[in-house]
Amino acid sequence: MKKISLLITYIFLILTANSQTDTSLINSNNKVKIDGKDYYIHRVEKKQTLYSISKLYNVSTKTIIENNLNVKESIAIGQFLKIPVIKNPIIKNDNYLFHIIKKGETIYTLSKIYNVKIKDLYEYNPNSKEYISVGDTIKITKIINNSTSEHDIAKNDEYVNHKVEKKQTLYAISKLYDVKIKKIKKANPELYERELQEGEVIKIPKKRNNKAPKTDKDNNNFKFHKVEKKQTLYAISILYDVKIRQIKKANPELKNNSIIEGQIIKIPVKNADILKENVVITDTISKPVELPYIDTIIHPCNDYHYTNQVFNIALMLPFYTNINDTLGLCDSLIHKKTNKIYSKSKIFLEFYQGILLSIEKLKEQNVSVNLYVYDTQNDTMQVKSIIQKKELEKMDLIIGPVYSSNLQIVSKFAKENQINIVSPLSLKNSFLINNPYAFQVSPPLYTQIEYTSEYLNSFKSKNFLVIHDGKNPNTNLLSEFKTEFFKTISKTDHQDYNYTEIYYYQKEDSLVEANLSSTSKNIIIIPSESRAFVSDIIAKLNAFSKNYDITLFGRPHWVRFDNIQPENFHNLQTQIFTNSYIDYKKENVKNFVKNFRTTFQTEPTKFSFQAFDISYYFINALKQYGKDFKYCLQSFDIPLLETKFHFEKKNNKSGYENKALYIVTYNKDYDVVITSSLPKKPEQK
Repeated sequence: MKKISLLITYIFLILTANSQTDTSLINSNNKVKIDGKDYYIHRVEKKQTLYSISKLYNVSTKTIIENNLNVKESIAIGQFLKIPVIKNPIIKNDNYLFHIIKKGETIYTLSKIYNVKIKDLYEYNPNSKEYISVGDTIKITKIINNSTSEHDIAKNDEYVNHKVEKKQTLYAISKLYDVKIKKIKKANPELYERELQEGEVIKIPKKRNNKAPKTDKDNNNFKFHKVEKKQTLYAISILYDVKIRQIKKANPELKNNSIIEGQIIKIPVKNADILKENVVITDTISKPVELPYIDTIIHPCNDYHYTNQVFNIALMLPFYTNINDTLGLCDSLIHKKTNKIYSKSKIFLEFYQGILLSIEKLKEQNVSVNLYVYDTQNDTMQVKSIIQKKELEKMDLIIGPVYSSNLQIVSKFAKENQINIVSPLSLKNSFLINNPYAFQVSPPLYTQIEYTSEYLNSFKSKNFLVIHDGKNPNTNLLSEFKTEFFKTISKTDHQDYNYTEIYYYQKEDSLVEANLSSTSKNIIIIPSESRAFVSDIIAKLNAFSKNYDITLFGRPHWVRFDNIQPENFHNLQTQIFTNSYIDYKKENVKNFVKNFRTTFQTEPTKFSFQAFDISYYFINALKQYGKDFKYCLQSFDIPLLETKFHFEKKNNKSGYENKALYIVTYNKDYDVVITSSLPKKPEQK
């Protein structure tokens, strides 16, 4: 039996200025282990007393005093208290049980969860008539079904109970169940007075012969789409090949093209092809198992012979020439003067310079290329104008655009004209859906998480420490990482993992050190890209590295943080997953740097290296296999400067994702080396 010790450690709860003492939050994950026992760490807020805190955590004031030697009868604002964790928050006996209130729960929802009357709850909990707070203990009587919980979709003859998801609206729920909003409000009278709350359970009136929410199978005219971060109606319309007015007609609540992340909207369906990647799966629908795509069709890869054909390559980047012209830019895009160039143009000019050098090298190898350069200006109207140009239909390869909304437009054009298209910088992969001619160079985040989990699981060490800053983007990443990490552990014979999370705030360094092992290697993961947070933590860990064996795992962006001392990376034996690594000892890298300096009188950047690799790789693939090179890339390998490629596709209709990564290690000898390359080749396994 595998034993996985999951210790979730937070320093304290941060309450906003608008928070009230009555509604102070207690989170079941807010724990620290001291001498083998679990405690909450509570920071005393204004107007809080020992009595109110004892009620919040459902312990006696005597217990709090006994566990805090510096506390007698009074406490001070800002003081930290150790609160013993109650092991069984719900205690049953023959007549009743105790329920501790969680976020989003009300007396009304409790009455539905436990199938008891509100008046009975008030009778045994008279204080609840005034208010209830997170952490309050409610006595529940007249138990009908002990197994019922807010996570279940409880059913009876007239209603279905629905748990409200993040940012879910009444309109979205009404469409999901095909029930009018007024009927939902009638079944839940409290919704006349307030808005929906995330996590609460509401009653949905059942329709005759309709015991579950409608799905795409029930209604072939629509499918549901969950809005992604920064996604626009225009991007969604391109994704599903429908007009914006059709989407707005199906969703009357969309005014002024306004949509928000996480919102669920209906998409009119033209045919039976449903984009499974974007279908909303409800609690009553089983998610289909997605099997790896295996191409069973034989594609000849040696039939093409290059005979001095001229390849037409389109490069679409936002050079912002319209803005540069207004700044008085007189020099060419190639020989740039930084002080005269619009700041957002800089990296794309560096990218362009790298492509020019790759074409120069291809020319030396007798490969003929016509390069068509287009300035997208990061403007969808400009991009639409570009794809109207007749010469674009004869392209063999399109590189760019770089931004998602513009990429969707060009990707659709490329698919219609069977032109291979490469996304050079974006991590978003939605443009790959239903486009077998599309390539994404930057490995998606879930690939990085998958490889990280597998690699970490190969360590003999059992002490894993995760330090985070509590910000939503990082905690979301952490949640995905934990899911994959524990799934990987469950497949192995490893036992007794010690996995600790620390919500690091201010200067509570002692809690970090308290969780470091002096007898084994400490694997530390920091899922953050915050320059200030990362530099602060690394400086503290560097001090600990003198007494503890630490290996730090970080993000690729860290190497660009100039406020981190390089020796700190080495002292912490830092390892970073990245798709690009420049080894300046390699001969081809030395030659590139020399040519770049000679041609442009400046130093190449990472974007210049990356651009060289992308164009050199794909144009060589055209030379080797022709326009159908996508079928032959598994056996295609050429020396590049910094980037690693390994393209895979999910299914017959999708495009190709690059799933190749390096593991770069900063060792204690002050050297930086590639210690592993993923995915491993068969002989490496």
